[in-house]
Amino acid sequence: MTHSLRTLFIIFLIVFIILLFVLENSSLLLKHPPIWPDEALFADVAISFSDKGKMASNLLGQSIPGLSEHAFWTPPLYFSFLSSWINLFGQTIESLRLSSIFIAAGSLIIMFLIGKVLFKKTLPALLGTLFLLLDPGFSQSSRIARMDILVFFLSLAALYLTAAAVVRKRPFLYPISGFFTGLALITHPLGAIGLFTICSVLLFSPASFKERISSLTGVLLPSLMVVFIWLLSIRRSWDIFLIQNQLQFARKATETSYISQIFTTDPSWTLLLLINALIFFIMLIITFKSPTFINRLVIIGIFISSVSLIWSKEMWYLIYFQPFIALGTITIILNFLRNNEIIKKIVLSTLVVLLLILMNNYMTRLRIVDSNIDYHDFTQRLSNQLPERGTVFLAVIPDPYFDLRAGNDLQFREFSPVPIQNKAYRELLNGADYLILNMIPNKIIQDYVKKNASSSSIINQPNGYSATVVHLVDKVKRN
Repeated sequence: MTHSLRTLFIIFLIVFIILLFVLENSSLLLKHPPIWPDEALFADVAISFSDKGKMASNLLGQSIPGLSEHAFWTPPLYFSFLSSWINLFGQTIESLRLSSIFIAAGSLIIMFLIGKVLFKKTLPALLGTLFLLLDPGFSQSSRIARMDILVFFLSLAALYLTAAAVVRKRPFLYPISGFFTGLALITHPLGAIGLFTICSVLLFSPASFKERISSLTGVLLPSLMVVFIWLLSIRRSWDIFLIQNQLQFARKATETSYISQIFTTDPSWTLLLLINALIFFIMLIITFKSPTFINRLVIIGIFISSVSLIWSKEMWYLIYFQPFIALGTITIILNFLRNNEIIKKIVLSTLVVLLLILMNNYMTRLRIVDSNIDYHDFTQRLSNQLPERGTVFLAVIPDPYFDLRAGNDLQFREFSPVPIQNKAYRELLNGADYLILNMIPNKIIQDYVKKNASSSSIINQPNGYSATVVHLVDKVKRN
């Protein structure tokens, strides 16, 4: 096969893989994960920015200081991106989730390019991309309108540029890499995973002291400059920024770690994480014997992203160590194919188990496609119970915000995802005429319903979603 034909074949394979990925995830677009309240909050800020030119939301009323004027509890880049996307493609939940799928598809291309730089061969690069594509954490993040997939894309781009700078001796790429890590940081604080990983790998490289300082400076300066410009732009609202972020940290302090939940409730995920831990320890042994750039990158990347996952506690952050696991898996395959038969069998057996688990998760997702859950049917059933005007408080998954706001002249309030004072929560509920509930995130809601419900209707979708619509008594009569 000539070089040009081989190149065309590789391009065809990559396009085919990405098309399969887009089609499979599009079939699950509104089914798994269910529409999350976070998506409503982020979309509301982006819609406000698109319509009024300010990143703000009234979904939480006045319960979060300053949120109705500016959303500082998350950095601004995702809101800017989502606002631009809304201007082009609309504000339906399908449109917003599709944006994540397309970013994820771009991430697969970058993953392939990273593999080409590090392994210098097409097959290992394709295999690494396939491991990432099949990963359930990556797939889940690609179907939700949150900033995680954008942070992932930007961080992966920074890793590619750093790898190209080191392997191909192109130091001019370091500042570009730093710029991308800066963009990741002003999308979400966990953009720091990419920056810390890159800086640690460069710091512990065998290069001369001068070369290390030069490469570190090249990455750090543009990255910190991007963050500095953002912080400078909000200097007049520094007090609100601090208050909103203190509430975020207070929420983290009270949450149960998602990792601990996995180990107590989900055997397949537990086994998958244990195999990932085995990959880390095998890579640790390999790195001690041969501390090459790729080996250091994998070890440091898995360590930093795992610490971040444990600290941050949320399920969405499983995505960040997957590229390093994929690269580590390919590195182990290439290393042990050169060793004796017994070790080869052990390693290949482990990798087969890993692939089976990934495929099991994949097949589970396919079964969801055939289920009877229907977001639009569910929201229509809820809409039938509501008036054309009024204020509705939502504590329900899937969140009906997107469909309800499109069909009625209603105002919405969401349950607070961060701890707020009881008085603030009551004010949030006092502003509502109706409640839609299928979870009770706060005891205050339960007590409020007991004291102030006028009537209620249970909405059941056959073999699907359910929720209770509560009509509250007049505001002047409430306890």
